[in-house]
Amino acid sequence: MSVAIVFASAEMASRRVAAIPAVARALREVALSRVDSCTVCIPESWSPPAFDLQEIERLAPGLKVAFARDLPAGCTLVVTGEALVPAAILRGALAGTIAPGTGVYSVESAPRALLSVAAADALLRAQARAVIAATGKSGDGIVSRTINRPISQSITRLLLSLGPVRPYQATFGTMAVSIAMAATLLFFPGYHGQLWGGLLFQMASVVDGVDGEIARATFRATPMGATFDSLVDATTNLSFFACLIINFYLVGETQAALVGAVALLGLAGGMTLLGIAAVSDRGPVTFNAVKDRLAMRHSRVIIWLTWFTMRDFYALFALVIIAFGYAVAAAYIFAVIVTGWLIVVVATLLQRRVPSAVSSQTLDG
Repeated sequence: MSVAIVFASAEMASRRVAAIPAVARALREVALSRVDSCTVCIPESWSPPAFDLQEIERLAPGLKVAFARDLPAGCTLVVTGEALVPAAILRGALAGTIAPGTGVYSVESAPRALLSVAAADALLRAQARAVIAATGKSGDGIVSRTINRPISQSITRLLLSLGPVRPYQATFGTMAVSIAMAATLLFFPGYHGQLWGGLLFQMASVVDGVDGEIARATFRATPMGATFDSLVDATTNLSFFACLIINFYLVGETQAALVGAVALLGLAGGMTLLGIAAVSDRGPVTFNAVKDRLAMRHSRVIIWLTWFTMRDFYALFALVIIAFGYAVAAAYIFAVIVTGWLIVVVATLLQRRVPSAVSSQTLDG
């Protein structure tokens, strides 16, 4: 079955939808639907820019693409380009099930696939909003869903509107915020340094979402990128608590600094265990083993407890505690939470090892 994608104009085909040309996004879905060749039809003479061709090659490798003004002979399936029709719908249409209102038409209904320029413009604007909205994660905590993610997605939308941006560039942005956070806590002992350090820690928590959103919106997620992001996150977390403890020590809160230091060692130890577990699984180095395992239990209590131990929650909680002048109390709360978290980490990792040991014994037998 021959497939043709129809755009209202060359400008619509090259329109950046979250930094990717609409034509490249549309052809990616065609390639995923297991079609070998496709014709892009535009009612005017058009030669795709080099960037469009590069993105087509990246997102639809191996797909034979032709560009023409008219539908090719023998075409049986016509797709509205601006609709960015998902591969699942295209596979259904190729199998003979053309769902109405999806932007897929038979050749007899081909004229309906071509939108007016105004309608195409409105549809692509809606598609761009939908792409950004879909960059959230099902595992987002309650603070991330209600506060952090809306802000980070606004930042992502702005960055992608300025041109091609790579996820690692956003990760460097998180690093810059974390460095400013550490410097503030170290060089300004006392309440004001703690408050600005807490604000920057919360900012880092927000900005941290941007690199993942860019990766998902532009199809650039990689294990190496996930590892880099996780290591920056871990460094930011440890730096905040370490520098806050030093801040306590500099203002004479020796006991709080000691309690916090012990808790920090526990946090570093637990994260090291999680990192080792991730490496042993031969996946990207992340620290989500406990969160992912607990999420499988589908318990509302477990979900809420998991949210309370996620960075988006405790970054905001730390800021609120500091703002109300209870930074020292935060050190003791931090110690209690880390103790419970470390117990859960060790128990979870031991549970992961038991089935492996049983399987090994069974194979040896």
